Amino acid sequence: MRVTVQEGDFQREGFGRGYHVALVFGVLNGEPPEGRPALIRKVYDCLEPGGKVVLRDFALDDDRAGQPEAAIFAPDAAGDGVRGLDTRGDWTNWLTAAGFAPPQTLALPDGVGTLTIAHKPTY
Repeated sequence: MRVTVQEGDFQREGFGRGYHVALVFGVLNGEPPEGRPALIRKVYDCLEPGGKVVLRDFALDDDRAGQPEAAIFAPDAAGDGVRGLDTRGDWTNWLTAAGFAPPQTLALPDGVGTLTIAHKPTY
């Protein structure tokens, strides 16, 4: 397996093309809400067909409850100029709108947080 790390400003530059996996860890909540779907689209565009994106960030359950760590983080995020946290449903909507297959959510073994994984179709 070979891992390539690309240096750059993802807000200004593209990601390039030809990647098989994109790890998006701790990034979505740092973006303004209106920029989050566009970031997901940029990730989709950089992946090869069959590639996958793995999201790891704070997200609320769809009822805006649950995930205590995310609920605790939400006031801090709002204070930093980010208007609240997304729900897992938001992530699903953005991923599928970008063209990804419906995502899977996997609980992390430490009990704190989840990974959301979606594949770019091969057609």
